Amino acid sequence: MNDTRLARRCTRGGVHIGVSFDETLPDREVVDAIVVDELEYSIVPSTPLLRAKLAVDSAEVLMIEQTVRRGTVPFLLQTTYHRLDDDELSARVLAMNTAGRTVPFDDFFQRMFGVARGRSSVSIEAVRCDERTAGILAVEESSPLLVREIVYFDAAGEARAVGYSHFRADHVALRQVRPG
Repeated sequence: MNDTRLARRCTRGGVHIGVSFDETLPDREVVDAIVVDELEYSIVPSTPLLRAKLAVDSAEVLMIEQTVRRGTVPFLLQTTYHRLDDDELSARVLAMNTAGRTVPFDDFFQRMFGVARGRSSVSIEAVRCDERTAGILAVEESSPLLVREIVYFDAAGEARAVGYSHFRADHVALRQVRPG
């Protein structure tokens, strides 16, 4: 794959995701064009990996799966797993889904989990797209994807959620921005 061509394509027509420390927000010029569609909101069996990442023994977790698109073009499949030891989580998620506007990430975290945000742990890798994800993102199976795993911790150091973002590599560029 020609990295220069990919970067040029992303610069001209793609979505740029700016990373400010451990926070991911779209550039301001594309925020209004972004549409989030919920695919699934359900309680699912946890896995040994999720139990380890969330530091819980629970046999189940809350899964929220969404696509994010700009116009009609999907560029992200987001799957987030949440601990189930928070009785108010579902009510807060539903309230935030109806609010409709983006908020600063610290405010989002506080509203979502009822506690202050702490650190995040992030890893990004390139993978080949599987059949299901290819259908959702409207790409060919085996197309390159950028997959970001992020574990969100609260200020007390407890893991609150684990998210997996599957970005179309032909529509997204990730860059890190450090304030100051």
